[in-house]
Amino acid sequence: MSDVAQSAPAADAALDPLWTPRGRQDPFPWYDHMLEHEPVAELPEIDAWGIFRFEDCMAVLRNDVDFSIARRLDRIPPDQQDFYFATGTLVGMDPPRHTRLRALSSTAFRQKVIDALRPYAEATSRALLDKAFAKVDFDFLAEYATPLPQAMITEMMGVPGDNRDRYYRLTEDIENSLGRYVGSPISPEQVSMARRAHEELCEVFDKIFEDRRQNPRDDLVTGLVQAEVDGEKLTQWELQKMAIFTYFAAFTTTQGLLSNTVVMLDKHRDQLEKLRSQPELIPNAIEEVLRWRTPAPAITRMTVRDVTVRGVTIPAGSMVVLFLNAANHDPRMFADPHRFDVERKNANRHLAFAFGAHFCLGSPLARMEAQVFVKQWLELVKDYRITQVGPMAWDPENINVLVLRHLPVHVETF
Repeated sequence: MSDVAQSAPAADAALDPLWTPRGRQDPFPWYDHMLEHEPVAELPEIDAWGIFRFEDCMAVLRNDVDFSIARRLDRIPPDQQDFYFATGTLVGMDPPRHTRLRALSSTAFRQKVIDALRPYAEATSRALLDKAFAKVDFDFLAEYATPLPQAMITEMMGVPGDNRDRYYRLTEDIENSLGRYVGSPISPEQVSMARRAHEELCEVFDKIFEDRRQNPRDDLVTGLVQAEVDGEKLTQWELQKMAIFTYFAAFTTTQGLLSNTVVMLDKHRDQLEKLRSQPELIPNAIEEVLRWRTPAPAITRMTVRDVTVRGVTIPAGSMVVLFLNAANHDPRMFADPHRFDVERKNANRHLAFAFGAHFCLGSPLARMEAQVFVKQWLELVKDYRITQVGPMAWDPENINVLVLRHLPVHVETF
């Protein structure tokens, strides 16, 4: 960061930013321009300021004093605060409240819980692939990248089998009620849908919480219910918010990671064959997918006071968008950043899961699911191709999330 203040240049309107349809297809020319010429820029189209370079994104993620993750929720209208998915969660709090909640939550997200889920992930993954392969031509999103993380989350959260379809529908209603980014306007119909879905999900989880109090298990929900630090436990409201947010934290990122892996390996057949001959590279390949096409390409903060970044003064009370996918393509950090390389030495330095106090708690689960998938895909698939006609179906417009709606593939198995 710099002490020298100056006016920020406006983003080049000739390029296609992330929130436009063409930008979602290929944001990298815009990223390259911003990284080189406007690393800190006012973006009036979305009433925010953008930060693009790796070093600057890291500095902001480390700075909870000047860049608040909680204050950005001030843009949520008061009548929507209670049911907005992020309020009361780790991504809606600053220290010291965040520190307390993360300490309580971390005990539930311990590695042994994730390890215990691997056999379930392997069995569920294989069943989904076998069913899809029988069709030869299928939609990878519908047949695999959506149901696998959904099954994992409902298993983690103890949602009974006869309630899972309802759970998926309610979480989808909340997702469809989100605006372009935090605080952007939504319709009265979206408000009503989100409120109803939130209330029903709280009812679902209140029954699960009570069951775990009476019948504890070695699972995530029991861990959340029993979590205690310095004599404090999570309140019922905090439990509800954590349970609901877990879906968004663990589902969208994993869904995007799985589909992006299929896309990247289809485009880079030399890297696919390298993984076949060297399966020990699978974990690093997953890190490279996360770096190259980050499922959550942008996250937000709000400035607490006037802050100067790289000579540009961002006024107090401004929404700041950290373009993590741009940072993951910053040539100052990653040599030849647009090259997809499963052997990249520093691939795991990416910011796909953020950094610092708000580093994603669910990242081990996403990595585990992706590792299970790639291993089985390489063992079972002789060849495949993406059969999408025309532009890829990137959706939604929410700039915090960039995942495909459809991914048709043709598969030949061994």
